Amino acid sequence: MHSPTLLHVDIVTKSIEKSVEFYSKYLKYSVVEDTKVISPAAMFLSNNQTDSMRLVFLKRNNRSPMIELIQFLDSSGKELILDDGFNLNLSLSFLVNDVPDSISELSNDGLLPVSDIFKIELINLGTTRIVFYQDPDGHLIEMISAFNS
Repeated sequence: MHSPTLLHVDIVTKSIEKSVEFYSKYLKYSVVEDTKVISPAAMFLSNNQTDSMRLVFLKRNNRSPMIELIQFLDSSGKELILDDGFNLNLSLSFLVNDVPDSISELSNDGLLPVSDIFKIELINLGTTRIVFYQDPDGHLIEMISAFNS
C-alpha cells in the first residue's frame, strides 16, 4: 500500500441543497457528481436504517480534496431523519491503490476494518471499492480505491 492520500471529507447534511449552496457560494466548490445510490454501504453508514442515500461530490480544483455530502433517503427517495443513535457526522476518505491489499497491510499492523468491502458505482466518477476503519475517537476512516470508468 502506498501512503494514503486524503481524497475527500464526508459530511452528513441536514439539507443537501443548503450545503451545496454554501460550499459553492462561499468556498467556490463545484459539483462533479450528484447521484442517488442504493447500497449496503448506506445500511452500514446509517446504522441499518436505510439502504439509500444521495451523494454530492464537490471539488474546487485539481489539487483540492473533494467534499462528499451525504443525505440519507427513505424508500420514496425523500430525506430520512435518522434515529437518535446515529452518530456519523463526518469521516475522512483516503485514496489507496487497492482496497484488499490495504486491508492486508493494515491487518498485519493490527488494524482491522469495521465494515465489509462495498462497491459504489457513480455516474460521473466511476466505480470504486471502499472499506471503513475507526480512529481512536471512533471517527470513520474510509479507504477507497481509485475510480475506474
